[in-house]
Amino acid sequence: MDLAVVDETDLTVVPLGDARTFPAKWYTSNEIFALEQEQIFRKTWQYAGSMAQLQRPGDFFTVEILGEPIVIVRDRDGEIRALSNVCTHRGGPVATGAGQQPVPFFQCRYHAWTFNFDGSVRSAPGLDSLREEKAGLCLPRIRVETWRSLIFITLDKDTPALAPSMAGIDDVLKTDPIGDLKFQFSETFDIKSNWKIFQYNSHECYHCRTIHPDTVFNVLHPESLETLKAGDLWLYTRYKGKTVADNAIASDVQSFGKPQTSDADGLEMEEGGFYALHMFPNLMITYTPPGYAVLVRFIPQGPDRTLLVRDHYSADADAEKIASAKAFREAVIAEDIEICETVQKNMSSRLFDRGRFVARNEWQSYWFEQRVREFIVRGTQPPA
Repeated sequence: MDLAVVDETDLTVVPLGDARTFPAKWYTSNEIFALEQEQIFRKTWQYAGSMAQLQRPGDFFTVEILGEPIVIVRDRDGEIRALSNVCTHRGGPVATGAGQQPVPFFQCRYHAWTFNFDGSVRSAPGLDSLREEKAGLCLPRIRVETWRSLIFITLDKDTPALAPSMAGIDDVLKTDPIGDLKFQFSETFDIKSNWKIFQYNSHECYHCRTIHPDTVFNVLHPESLETLKAGDLWLYTRYKGKTVADNAIASDVQSFGKPQTSDADGLEMEEGGFYALHMFPNLMITYTPPGYAVLVRFIPQGPDRTLLVRDHYSADADAEKIASAKAFREAVIAEDIEICETVQKNMSSRLFDRGRFVARNEWQSYWFEQRVREFIVRGTQPPA
């Protein structure tokens, strides 16, 4: 990887108390965006979907990750498999959408070639030499692993296994905030902002007094942020919730589902509190006891564009509560989008170089940037 794309000083680790953010070009450069795609996103585990989508053998769904069309299926032995969704004949799709009922195999809708769930060719109409060529026409397999009720894939054969990287989270998070709840709705926001800018924002509440004075600030104590547990590639954090005694606004986001005061003999959970599991590089699961969770993905589309996808889950399907929670969260995200898009625009200012971390309030944003730096350093080091 070309070291000329970045300045060596940008990759030097500086203690939090003296640290500054990456310079502005890290949020505007096409070259750095391409470097991040190759060295971070292609070499980490990417969220693909939920186990709830694969209840029976033959259930499948399709997804595109880093530009690769992928089909994920539960095979007849119950194993989860991930395959390229590009037919090895002419590049047509072997699956479309998601299975409303189990399928016995995949069939390309272009020329009707069929494939088994392990990727092997089942039939190729008119190809007499199939027996001899069969091995070379298999659909490429993609590494797939599960964690709790979530399914992840990686496009890199050398990415370390997912399970060891999550070691330690079970000590404090024994429930499954997604698997234990019911899917309600999904929403996608197309944001004119670099993915890192939005990630910095999601890791701190330093901005809550000024950007969210009538929303988040009325529900949470910004200064109460604490890390409950940390791994190499994840953080599990908590904010304490405000009560009526704190003059907080009434919000249905604090009254979902059945009361829950503990996490299966693990961490004590406070109703009205806000818990977040950040999984590097671009997944966040937020949980508001007693029963509301949002799975958030930050999907980079370019140096100045990010898709933000949010899947909402709750224990309570009451339509009015769902609508209230949706309205509250939409108000919050609108505030975040506005400021992040403004910050992105200002990255082109000739009078701005780089930002400054405030140690007391932004140490989690610093943690995130350090992970970015580590992956870029690995990719830019010359071979041993």
